[in-house]
Amino acid sequence: MSLTRFLVKGQCPEMFGAQRGSQWPKVAIRRFLLYDVLLHEIGHLQIIDAKTKGGYHKFAREGKAQEFGMYWCEHLWSEPFDHPDPVHNPPANI
Repeated sequence: MSLTRFLVKGQCPEMFGAQRGSQWPKVAIRRFLLYDVLLHEIGHLQIIDAKTKGGYHKFAREGKAQEFGMYWCEHLWSEPFDHPDPVHNPPANI
C-alpha cells in the first residue's frame, strides 16, 4: 500500500520512512496514521472563535488542523523517545 497521494504540501514519503514510488512498509503507514491523521484530527478540536454560536466556525478548519498536526509531529520527533516500537521515533533518513 502507498499513501503518497494523501500527503499534503510540505510532506514526502521519506518523512514517514517510505520511499517514493514503492509500497510503504507497515511502520511508515503506522507513523502516517499516528503522526499525521490523528494529530490532524486533534487539530480540528482547537477552538478558533469561542464566541461563535454555530459549531462549524468555532473549531479549526483544514489549514489550521494540518498546521497543528505538522507542528506536533516535528516537535515530538525533535527529541529521541526510548520505546521498543519504532513507530514512535522518526525514520533514520530524515
